[in-house]
Parts: sequence; structure tokens; C-alpha cells
Amino acid sequence: MKSDFGLKVTFRSLKYRNYRLFFGGQGISLIGTWIQRIATPWLVYHLTGSALMLGIVGFAGQIPTFLIAPHRGRNLFSD
Repeated sequence: MKSDFGLKVTFRSLKYRNYRLFFGGQGISLIGTWIQRIATPWLVYHLTGSALMLGIVGFAGQIPTFLIAPHRGRNLFSD
């Protein structure tokens, strides 16, 4: 029994136009997110020169995760 794991099978979802648009849009959006995650701390440090402010900005970016994750975990693993 031969299994076909070539590129044609791997990327078969790209034959659909809507998925190609979605995939391309997600790629562009992800690049924008990376740029923002680099530019914001750089700008804060450039404007203030303060490592403390840089740390505060880094922590502030994680606050939503710190607040939401415990509740989602409780909902996910509740009986």
C-alpha cells in the first residue's frame, strides 16, 4: 500500500480560492503582529531609556493572558 505524502497532497487545501485568500491574509497579519511586538518595546526604550519602563510594557502585553488563562483552563478541564 503506497501512501502519497507529496507536495500535492500536503497543499491540496490551497486549490480553494477562499482558503488562499485567508492564508495570505493571515500571513500578512502575522507579519504585522511581529513588527508591532518588536517596534513597541524599541520605541519605549528609545523614548525613555529606562529598562523599568521596558519591563512594564513587556508585562502589560501579557496581562490579558494572565487574566484569561486561569478561567479558560477551569472551563476546559471542569467536570
